[in-house]
Amino acid sequence: MNAISSWSIRNPVPTIVLFLSLAIAGVYGFMQLRTNNMPDIDLPTVTVT
Repeated sequence: MNAISSWSIRNPVPTIVLFLSLAIAGVYGFMQLRTNNMPDIDLPTVTVT
């Protein structure tokens, strides 16, 4: 684990590129989510007799 962090400190460019790639992929994935303005949901009900 120490080797990964020391390598990242010595070589910041690949770390920054990886971070930006993951951030762009996350934004793209978020934009691809489908949402409905009025979703069809079933509300749970309790009947007491």
